Amino acid sequence: CHGVSLAPSTIAGFGNAFSQALSPFMEKVEQNVKAAPVVHLDETGFRMGGKTCWLHVASTPRLTWYRISAKRNDVAALVGILGTLMHDHWKTYYSNDVFKGNAHGLCNSHHLRELKAVAELDGDRWARHLQRLLRFALHVTHANQGVVPLPLAERIVLLYHILLERAVAMYEARPPFDPKGRAKRIGHNLALRLLQ
Repeated sequence: CHGVSLAPSTIAGFGNAFSQALSPFMEKVEQNVKAAPVVHLDETGFRMGGKTCWLHVASTPRLTWYRISAKRNDVAALVGILGTLMHDHWKTYYSNDVFKGNAHGLCNSHHLRELKAVAELDGDRWARHLQRLLRFALHVTHANQGVVPLPLAERIVLLYHILLERAVAMYEARPPFDPKGRAKRIGHNLALRLLQ
């Protein structure tokens, strides 16, 4: 555009300089995220230089701490998170010693996407009903500024368990998905996981 060409090494040098300049800020972000009462965790794969890498995200409503790692299960850098972990049910968040003392919460955005897939791919009505119930629970929570009246909360929890127990019973009454009986349908696995 301006007739100026930059060598790749110059651009890499700019990146390194900016990275070093931002280092104190990023350390402060990391400290504040780790000290937050609730921390949302997620990871996503991407390709860099022909290799799969992982972008790990730890966030609060105001801060997001990004890390890149060569391994998906590289969570050692998350040592020191004090609050409740909100995530997508990934087993590593439960089984890793890093998170032994943390409480866990599950991300309903992930649940809603999975329920949508089950409803669309398998036509299973329970998934649509559970989607509506989760959205209703969110609406009620927001409408009541986070304090849902106890009778209503109990009713929502009861309906949640009824829907999932019926879904599990429905799947278990169907012929096996896998001729050898080892694999379960996606909806079956989801219903079992959500009942835990």
